[in-house]
Amino acid sequence: MLEEILYRNSRIKYAKVGAGKPVFLIHGFCEDHTMFDGIIDSLASTCTIICPDLPGFGGSALSEETLTIDWMATLMNAILEKENFSSATLIGHSLGGYIAIHFAALYPEKTAALGFINSHVFDDGDERKQNREKSIDFIKKHTARLFIRELINNLFSEEYKKEHTEVVIALIKNAQETISDAAVIAALEAMRNREDKSETLERFTKPVLFIIGKKDTTIPLAQSLSQVSLPAQSDIHIRGEAAHMSVYEDKEYTQNCLLNFLNR
Repeated sequence: MLEEILYRNSRIKYAKVGAGKPVFLIHGFCEDHTMFDGIIDSLASTCTIICPDLPGFGGSALSEETLTIDWMATLMNAILEKENFSSATLIGHSLGGYIAIHFAALYPEKTAALGFINSHVFDDGDERKQNREKSIDFIKKHTARLFIRELINNLFSEEYKKEHTEVVIALIKNAQETISDAAVIAALEAMRNREDKSETLERFTKPVLFIIGKKDTTIPLAQSLSQVSLPAQSDIHIRGEAAHMSVYEDKEYTQNCLLNFLNR
């Protein structure tokens, strides 16, 4: 069952299961909390798992305010306070990782640990910003349906798509049916405008988990590796067969990584 919070006039849904120390699992771009369905039960055996639907995704309304990564980080804090927890571990996939590191910058005392699944702490850079602009223009001309199809297709390795075509098709269909053009554009603009948070990671003294796919073309291996030496405590996992969707492509290993990281 989904919980709800009214945050700055936006109705935000989030799943909450389990008991114990709180752990946020934050989904990526054009996804929702259900991406963690395959691993959430095992994690909830020892922790309180909170999986929000980001604004405009899943069951959450898109904010009428300008969406920023900091806005979404403060949303995580509002959920944390609503649930009466003083601190939490934040683990994010892709866009979710951007939110996690911004949360750590805003609330260092509330950040117990961090995890990055196919994600990083840097800003977009000029080329990536230009690509975001091109995507926004494309959506305005052609709607988000074609964009979403190409986006999700490109997140998986070719091998996984051949063996699990039905999973990829189902994710595309769900995103096309539930995510508006405005939500996709708002998230693209938020990612384009986010700040580099490498200094935040460098100052972070608590444990940090990195799960990296060697076949990831969205976040190249070199970029992922350039951040792992920044924090004082790094738990690094590089997987040869995974691309950008380790939660699906490498589910059992990802689940075990998270269990070991959270229970140590």
